[in-house]
Amino acid sequence: MSEKGVVEFWNLDSLKTFAEETKDVEIFGKLVRIKKLPASIMNAKEDANMVEQLLEAVVEPKISKKQFDSFPIDFGNKLIKAISEFSSIGVDDAEKN
Repeated sequence: MSEKGVVEFWNLDSLKTFAEETKDVEIFGKLVRIKKLPASIMNAKEDANMVEQLLEAVVEPKISKKQFDSFPIDFGNKLIKAISEFSSIGVDDAEKN
């Protein structure tokens, strides 16, 4: 409900604004800025494609798949968990898709 107690319909502008929301998350004492995953992640069939789509949610710093592949796994796990939680999907669900 909105502040006036009236429920409003989504429109393209409000959906775009919602999709562009970001969040700063702390990973091992430093910040990473993330955004919500797009619905297209539900169509990701290959692991490589899913990782690239997950990395699309990293706003700052921009990370390529090649760079991500060289990072420690504990960093990658925390980053994926943060993106999944912010996007309202469970980590188990993200691993299944």
